[in-house]
Amino acid sequence: MATLRALWMTIWPLMRRTAVLMIGTTVLLLGVALLVLPGPAFVVIPMGLGILAIEFAWAHRWLRIAREKTVEAVKQVRTRTQSRPEPQDATALRPHPVIERQSDL
Repeated sequence: MATLRALWMTIWPLMRRTAVLMIGTTVLLLGVALLVLPGPAFVVIPMGLGILAIEFAWAHRWLRIAREKTVEAVKQVRTRTQSRPEPQDATALRPHPVIERQSDL
């Protein structure tokens, strides 16, 4: 019984690492495919990296870099939208000229 337990303790980490590699790679490749197919690629790719980061340090580094770049991009978008001037009068809210011409018909 002790040898069976020792065998299990040596095989289990390898099985776990292999399972994480297979599942994480599949999810990551699905995310990469969703870059050109319709779907939430920017959600699925970090999920695949998160699964791989359970066992692999390189995936953890990639996930951290992706998270930092995402935070930077969100900050840039927020500063751009906050720096837009608000319209001062109603003339700035005029409809588009094409829409005005269609309403004249």
